[in-house]
Amino acid sequence: FEGLMKFPLQEQNPHEATSGSLVVDGVRGPKTNAAIEKWVGATQDGALSATDVKALQAKVGTARDGVIGPKTIAAWQRQMGTHA
Repeated sequence: FEGLMKFPLQEQNPHEATSGSLVVDGVRGPKTNAAIEKWVGATQDGALSATDVKALQAKVGTARDGVIGPKTIAAWQRQMGTHA
């Protein structure tokens, strides 16, 4: 996972549920990774690889460098209809 995220996740209420079975806790763990993998059509093993990140980047239309940085996050948020 090291190096895949360039900035910290926002803090959120740990008891606030999102759609599905994920709880918004500000932690990108195996369940979150598996949900991302499912969304991009990758094998769901809960270990977000550089290949998974590149699939995410392809889906949101950013450069495929394998790093979830500010441009990837912004494009992802636009794709999902959310904002920071």
